[in-house]
Amino acid sequence: TNKMFRGSDEDPDRLIYSWVSHFTPPEWVHDSAYSNCSHCKALLGVGHRHHCRLCGHMFCSNCTQKFHLPYDFKGKKSKIGPHRVCLKCRDSCLQHKHKEQVAKAVPAQEID
Repeated sequence: TNKMFRGSDEDPDRLIYSWVSHFTPPEWVHDSAYSNCSHCKALLGVGHRHHCRLCGHMFCSNCTQKFHLPYDFKGKKSKIGPHRVCLKCRDSCLQHKHKEQVAKAVPAQEID
């Protein structure tokens, strides 16, 4: 079990903690600064607005997914389990993961 998490029920498909190194824990933008989702521009209702734990902006439920993150990114609530990440940050992490996996799969070539 990875010691970065509290709890033992991490879903392997939701573990992106290894690919967030290109992010720093954000300052969250205050809730009152948003009336619309930062991605799809839908009106944000009560209970349907979520801060992305990687960029700090506000999104609707449809434009976020839950992932397990390092403790520094969990925000003020720091609950156990996965936290909301926007689709753009998720894609950035997955691209980072893919590049890392490709780099490991391609053997280093010798320079003559």
